[in-house]
Amino acid sequence: MNKKLPELLAPAGTAESAWAALAYGADAVYAGLPRFSARAEAENFTVESLGEFVGYAHSLTPARRVYLTVNTLILNDELPALVEQLAEQQPWLVERTQYLSADKGYDSKENNQELWDRYGIKPVIDIRDTWQEERELPRSLYPQRVDTIFHTEGGEVLCRYQDTAVEADNYARMTFQGFEADRECLKYRCPAQAQGLTCTQRHLCYGAGEVGAYGRIVRIPLETERRTFTPVARASYAWEREYRHRTAVERVNSRLDTSFGYEQHFIRGLGKMRLRMDLTMLVMLAMAVGRIQAEQPEQLRSLVRPPARGQPRRAA
Repeated sequence: MNKKLPELLAPAGTAESAWAALAYGADAVYAGLPRFSARAEAENFTVESLGEFVGYAHSLTPARRVYLTVNTLILNDELPALVEQLAEQQPWLVERTQYLSADKGYDSKENNQELWDRYGIKPVIDIRDTWQEERELPRSLYPQRVDTIFHTEGGEVLCRYQDTAVEADNYARMTFQGFEADRECLKYRCPAQAQGLTCTQRHLCYGAGEVGAYGRIVRIPLETERRTFTPVARASYAWEREYRHRTAVERVNSRLDTSFGYEQHFIRGLGKMRLRMDLTMLVMLAMAVGRIQAEQPEQLRSLVRPPARGQPRRAA
């Protein structure tokens, strides 16, 4: 069975290191601009050089990804202003941006609405727990009527397809069918029909008598709750994938600081530091490629762990 290989992500403080990362097999790189980087003394990309690099990365087959990171502390209500400033100074950058990933500190309906409605950027922002009562149970999507469709605060859409003594066992996740941009709706399909479940609550399903063999389709407008429902459905694989890209950047930074000792170093001179950093990135990429060639993707992040027992070594 073919397994999907992990993405090799490399930091790029300069244009030279970014080109080198792609040349040595990186699937993606992340970089910063001088204005929005905590490393102000580093030779970050200029707007012009970043635009040239993005064009080259996207022209490759398969296309490589380029992530622009913001390493400056931005408060929750300052996020729209940051994007607005970027749109004024680098409009091409905002026009090409597909996702904005952030942790739950930036969770708000205003941020989600501004990003998508004004700029067409899909927010991938973790959600805070704000439900005060019975937060472990889903709530009705249509509280004004009797229906079987429920949702969690985290955006998981469920169908109450059976009625047993254990309430948590009565729900099945509805099958996500995608985001309909023209309708501004998330589309879901009946889990009983999609997953072959036996539904005992059909008599409570709104409009069940008009549903054919394909099963009921539920469309949820984003305006239902802008914190919970976003263009990238929170409970979908796509949301998890994009959010993992954010944490991957943090893991690489942590590895540079702790595993390789750059948090407390005694290297003198910018030239020496650049050379050490370039060599470090080449080592990390080479070790990651070696783990994949040895069919050891589960050890991809390990710097010192030996090959797993019982697994054959493969020549590079």
